[in-house]
Amino acid sequence: MLKLLYYKKTLYTGPRIEIDVFYQLRSGRIEIDVIALSFHHLGLGTVIKGFLLLEKERRTKMRQWMVDPRLLCRKHLLGEHVESHMFIGTLKKGKSLKGYIDKGLVEVHNIKKRHEALAKEMKRRGMNHQSPLKDIPLYVSGKVDTKANIKELKRRCSDCLSRMNDICL
Repeated sequence: MLKLLYYKKTLYTGPRIEIDVFYQLRSGRIEIDVIALSFHHLGLGTVIKGFLLLEKERRTKMRQWMVDPRLLCRKHLLGEHVESHMFIGTLKKGKSLKGYIDKGLVEVHNIKKRHEALAKEMKRRGMNHQSPLKDIPLYVSGKVDTKANIKELKRRCSDCLSRMNDICL
């Protein structure tokens, strides 16, 4: 029987919800399989857990959307936020982001600034952001096509499309 080793990281903890991500290291890269949602009932101490299985396409690709954070649904906002930390972790380990840069998925010089914008939006929405980025030397490299990403988000996510229509962009 094949035994899989999962690592757990809590992404967000609020008054009634906790979001955990379970991930594996495969072939030297992190692949996210499950996001677990725990709903804590105040006073009763009961916990209802829900699991969101992620499609393979969404598990293996980190990216920066680089669109106005107000346009992102909760899932994409939190996803891009954790991926900021993953990009920084990759750089701290001395690994290359060349593939992401070549595919237009990251602007290395904007990782910290983008993380701050995402954190500000998370706080505006009442989320409890407590994961500042560590200082790391960044270099100017990469360009993300924001217009193409807006089209992709509209195609891919009905919640982002609804937010975009509400904000009238």
